Amino acid sequence: MGGTDDPGNLRAICSVCNEGASNLTLTRPDRNKLLTQLRRATAADQVEALRWLIRKFPQQAAEFRQAAESIAASDTDPTSGTNE
Repeated sequence: MGGTDDPGNLRAICSVCNEGASNLTLTRPDRNKLLTQLRRATAADQVEALRWLIRKFPQQAAEFRQAAESIAASDTDPTSGTNE
């Protein structure tokens, strides 16, 4: 009852919850929903989400950090001609 044993069909929930979840599927929230929820969160929760993302995506985080440092350096470089 409830479908196959395929990993995509399995949920780790207690038996009481499982009785009500037999025909429910969880839909993934879209990007706008996630951003809305994150904006509503406390600053501490937002920072924790950022830390989690940095741990989950270390390569992308390093690329973002490098780009941000490059932008900051060009903003303070008087020879760049961009900060007049």
